[in-house]
Amino acid sequence: MAQEMGLVPKELLSRYFEENQPKIRIENNISSLLHENETSDDIKAKLLSDLIPKYQRVMQPPPPPKPFDIPPELLTEPELPLTNIPEVPSRISIMAKYIGYSIPKTRKKKYIAYFRNIQRG
Repeated sequence: MAQEMGLVPKELLSRYFEENQPKIRIENNISSLLHENETSDDIKAKLLSDLIPKYQRVMQPPPPPKPFDIPPELLTEPELPLTNIPEVPSRISIMAKYIGYSIPKTRKKKYIAYFRNIQRG
């Protein structure tokens, strides 16, 4: 287990956290910009005007999440209209199924005649 673990110096660890936290990174950019002597005041003012809104956005806490609500009219299921299905006697329906399975598909034209005869008879 000792071979898998390693000690990291504090300087490297603190530098890692500074680079990953935007608040600290922007603060460091602002302070380094103010302490630079090479850049002119005009450029510093322009860069500060870009960095200050970013810093203000980072410093504000994130807004609370908006709760998601489903409207109640979407939750209710619409009622389907009831349709009256005429009852077919069981003997006719059994014969119709038998004819549908027994007659070859090449004789589709005769199906209608067979069904008419069954219904009439």
